[in-house]
Amino acid sequence: SFANVVGEWSAKNGRGALPTLDLILDFGSGWGRITRVLLSRGVHPRHILAADVDQDMTALVNVTLPGITALTVEPMPPTFLNDATLDLVTAYSVFSHLSPEAHEAWAQEFGRLVADGGLVVLTALDRAFFEQIQWSVDSAKTPDATPAAKSLAGAFADLAAATATFDQGGIAYAGTGGDGVRTGDFYGWAAASKQYIEDAWGAAGFDIVEWVPSGVLFQQAAVALRRRPRSA
Repeated sequence: SFANVVGEWSAKNGRGALPTLDLILDFGSGWGRITRVLLSRGVHPRHILAADVDQDMTALVNVTLPGITALTVEPMPPTFLNDATLDLVTAYSVFSHLSPEAHEAWAQEFGRLVADGGLVVLTALDRAFFEQIQWSVDSAKTPDATPAAKSLAGAFADLAAATATFDQGGIAYAGTGGDGVRTGDFYGWAAASKQYIEDAWGAAGFDIVEWVPSGVLFQQAAVALRRRPRSA
């Protein structure tokens, strides 16, 4: 599971086992799918924060997971959390939906919030995503096309241009929006190249320490970024 990989990478990269960490943030927590697994791995509720833009989801976490503090955040930072207080941030299938502006703003915010040597472990859509879209485009032309295929097929008006942006080290974003508060100005489909993540997070004070392409561990690429020591 994602939580297992997070725990392995935390130990491997010098942060320690999950139950030993002082504060973990489950970013984009939704109904608590990752938060619940962290609890099952022995992390005490007081050492976990959950955060989401959807107030209904954070209310659900607060009710169904006693002891967890779930925060409703704006689509764009800052948060009211204190500097250098987080040991670990998890973000499963979150940055795969954020606009470049939101992605870079949250990278900078986590540069502020994560302690020296702390980790951000996230998933990202990589180049295989464009193959999935092409399949959806082809499938959408058939009589038995699913609503999901039709939706994904129309994500990018110019798939070739989006792919080229990715291949040139950028991020390809389609502001399709989602349900409820997830509006297209910050939420949609986002495929981020390794170069883009290296640049955006490098500017926020992080180095990539783990990278596993999609289809190996998860349907998305898995990435771990470690906060560099701050200047004295």
